Amino acid sequence: MSSCPEGERHFREAQKAEEQLRQQLAIVNKAMVEAEAAAGRMDIPALTAALNRANQAAAACVPLKTQMDDEYAKAAEEFKRCADRALERADWREAVNLYRAARACGAARVAEGEAISEDSYKRFEREHDAGLRPAPGRPGDSNGVPTPDDPADIDPDLHRRQLGYGRG
Repeated sequence: MSSCPEGERHFREAQKAEEQLRQQLAIVNKAMVEAEAAAGRMDIPALTAALNRANQAAAACVPLKTQMDDEYAKAAEEFKRCADRALERADWREAVNLYRAARACGAARVAEGEAISEDSYKRFEREHDAGLRPAPGRPGDSNGVPTPDDPADIDPDLHRRQLGYGRG
């Protein structure tokens, strides 16, 4: 999504922080396995060392989690801002993609904008990409079903159908 470089930058930073967080959690898990084995052997120095490693790695997780959450929030806000701009310039496909990126980053209140842009994009695609244009005149003519000029034209048929099966 080159149309939103700032959002992409924050997203990459969030992914980096998430990867570092995963690495720290792997260290915690490994140290806890070592601590369990040391406790089973009654090796107090090895148990202490393993628990210290786990504690240090766990402490490193807190700022990484905060950084990851902040970067995802910034990315979501930036993607939403770019999507709103794309919607203003009637670039519906781009707006849909950017709203989806914002939602994937955890943005709140993007569903309405995403729905509007997706609906507009689908309408645009139907009318322009397929070479179709809205038909002039009566609204029913645009999809091939003629609209009666006067509702009274359909009243007798409607009344007949409302009587039920086998009565009309």
